[in-house]
Amino acid sequence: MAYNYPLPTGHASLEARLVWDYTQNQINNTSTLTAHVEARRTSSYMTTTDLANPNMEITIDGETFNFNGNYSFSAHPVWEWFWIGGEATKTVWHSADGTKSLNISTWHNTSVANFGNIWKTQSVTLNTIPRASTISSGTDWVVGHNADIYINRKSTDFYHSIFIDIGYEGVWQNFAERHGVGAYVNTNFIEIQQQAMMDFFNARPTVWEVQSRLRMETYNASGYQVGTTTTITGAIWRPAESKISSQSSLELALSGVPYALSSVNSSVFITHE
Repeated sequence: MAYNYPLPTGHASLEARLVWDYTQNQINNTSTLTAHVEARRTSSYMTTTDLANPNMEITIDGETFNFNGNYSFSAHPVWEWFWIGGEATKTVWHSADGTKSLNISTWHNTSVANFGNIWKTQSVTLNTIPRASTISSGTDWVVGHNADIYINRKSTDFYHSIFIDIGYEGVWQNFAERHGVGAYVNTNFIEIQQQAMMDFFNARPTVWEVQSRLRMETYNASGYQVGTTTTITGAIWRPAESKISSQSSLELALSGVPYALSSVNSSVFITHE
């Protein structure tokens, strides 16, 4: 859809407008704009050909393009729009959040009596280009449990790959991956993964907490990565030690939850004697 803004001409029988449009590149986070000037006569009285000053300018986001602005009204029917000069094209970068505002302006000194200058500066805001999604929650969990990972999905066309890392003493190790994720995924650690985390803590009796890290890549419907990798960190905790909560009822509290002695084997990660 092309956009247009009227331009002041200084003559009742002359109308002019700035016509512009743009396309967007989601992968590169850019927009490519095109702009040109059109004019028309509203009366057969207008037959002047502009020869005195043929130059005109179109400026897009600070870059100026010069064109030959000659035109003849008699070559076009009354009320028919026709181009003055050529078309300016410029590719602009959007901000990291996908937003972009800029100015488009044109200037043309007609040098014809009663016309005056054709000029205008227009501020425009382009459509925001969706960028990489972000992780809103799911970085913290206790060993033996799963975590719900919620994603601030910037477009319904976006899908994500999530990489789950464990960090200790400045060293990070990839632990699990989830692909084709929309707006939500549960870690759903398999038993061997849960056991590996428990073994890690068992080998370090004094360590109660290590870092977790979620790295997420955002992909559009065509399979191209959008923006950069999003990273968020949290914590992984050792499960609380079991303890006898009542001698009379012979119950254990496993990680703060009461269990009967007959049920102590409900967790494969904590054993009791």
